[in-house]
Amino acid sequence: MKDLSKYFPLFHTLKDYDAKTFKSDGLSGLTLGLILIPQGIAYAIIAGLPPIFGLYSALIPPIIYAFIGTSRRMSIGAAAMDSLIIGAGLSALNYSSPMNYVSAAITVCFLAGMTQLIFGFLRFGFFANFLSKPVISGFTSAAALIIAMSQVKNVLGLQMENSNQIQVVVRELAENIGDTNTLSFILALASATILISLKRISKLIPGPIIVVILATTLTYFLNWETKNDLNVVGTVPSGFPPFTGDWILWDDLLKLAPLGLTIALISYMQSISIAKSLQDMKNDHEVDNNQEMKAIGIGAIVGSMFGSYSSAGGFSRSAVNQEAGAKTPISLIIASVFILIVLFFLTGPFYFLPKAVIGAIIITAILKLVDLKFALELLKVSKEDFAMLIITFLVTLTVGIIEGLGIGVFVSIALLLFKSTKPHIAVCGRIKGTQNYRNLDRFDDLETWDEILILRIDTNLYFANIDTVKSFIKEKLQNDDKIKLIIIKSESINSIDMSSLKVLEEFIKQLSDQQIQVYFSGVIGPVRDLFYQTKFIDTIGEDVLFTDTTSAIQKFLTEEDDQGHSIAIQHN
Repeated sequence: MKDLSKYFPLFHTLKDYDAKTFKSDGLSGLTLGLILIPQGIAYAIIAGLPPIFGLYSALIPPIIYAFIGTSRRMSIGAAAMDSLIIGAGLSALNYSSPMNYVSAAITVCFLAGMTQLIFGFLRFGFFANFLSKPVISGFTSAAALIIAMSQVKNVLGLQMENSNQIQVVVRELAENIGDTNTLSFILALASATILISLKRISKLIPGPIIVVILATTLTYFLNWETKNDLNVVGTVPSGFPPFTGDWILWDDLLKLAPLGLTIALISYMQSISIAKSLQDMKNDHEVDNNQEMKAIGIGAIVGSMFGSYSSAGGFSRSAVNQEAGAKTPISLIIASVFILIVLFFLTGPFYFLPKAVIGAIIITAILKLVDLKFALELLKVSKEDFAMLIITFLVTLTVGIIEGLGIGVFVSIALLLFKSTKPHIAVCGRIKGTQNYRNLDRFDDLETWDEILILRIDTNLYFANIDTVKSFIKEKLQNDDKIKLIIIKSESINSIDMSSLKVLEEFIKQLSDQQIQVYFSGVIGPVRDLFYQTKFIDTIGEDVLFTDTTSAIQKFLTEEDDQGHSIAIQHN
């Protein structure tokens, strides 16, 4: 059991499982199942798929995750972001046949799962760190607006072309606004009002299922579909989806690979952020990045064989699962069983579900992803990060989902590289009566010496930033011709690449020709080893390495004193 628990964390969770825990999981599972029905239908519509595929995505992936995943409360299934990206990506590929379109969406899920599984085994979970918070926030906020705008046609009962560009949606809306179906708009407005009101009363109340039941019942008995030309979901197939590889477009794997990679990264990023936010450090095992990637990936792969088009954590339903009292992933299994019962016996009534209500459910759920507060915080504290957020937001909103994410990641990495070429370098002085050295620009009354320049370099050295360090030192030397010693405080330098080491070696030789010495203090073990392995130590000499800055200063002062030179302490 211990070995199995390593691969199937659920087994460890079940070790102390009891009736009380099952009762909590049962209640939360049923609540989650109620949420998954309208949510699954809504997200499938966003992706341009028949509603049934949203329910298929709530069957197998959650069960797989329950056994393999490390979060005890996260809910897996169709996700709004995945749905939007799949819909936008596939619309650009022009799949004319409805069945080919469906198969393409499922193939993307399969490819995303394969990517996540491979990345998980390669321990690439750290890759998520390269998607910065400003990029994610800008992308998510723009995507949320696009999702909301995509549902305006359902809310108003209009016939409009699908688009993931906000300007196209606005133009289409302006051209068709005169054809608004009044009943559709009233239903959507009433549904949104009920959803918001119930949410304020308690997050545990399944608002979406309540408005679905009310609207479906009224449409059926009042014959709104015929009398008022109200758009409804239509026929929803019943029964368990067949297990078959025929869902996959094997000949289009390369064609769909870029979209699959995008979904793999986005669904993982969303899922891992949810899993960590729901983590109970006292009672849970720590969420494992790589195990999460494997769990989501396997769920997507197996799920795609059953018609699943998306496998990712969901913000709202995971919060509902937690607040309903979920103790273990058993709640996911119970929710999936509930969905299965619905598929076999209760799909008929969904025929009369108004699309306006689906639009209201999506809009009220998705707009909370527009993070205006974070954008305003960035504007105050970091103009660079704010610019990154705005660029990602605008490109996503006006050009495309995939393009926006790609530009955002590019700008993020470019800014990271640019910042790394401009390392923070502090000129230091000693706090009086201590052996502590601080930045002269930040502290007053520090002790300095006319002929000694003490520098603290707060970053690793590599080929892109070594010239900045050289330029900084040269500027200081040009402004002060009395300097005879440069002490480089090296505690924050964890690594040096060969290119920068060679540049540093030549620079030290040039300084030596000018009768300027260079000492190093606080060099950490790996960097010290590199000095010896590359023969850099032969250039600088072993006697210029010091454990602390004070020892370096004392040696220099002693040598100057022996030569009859007296160096006074200055106070800044």
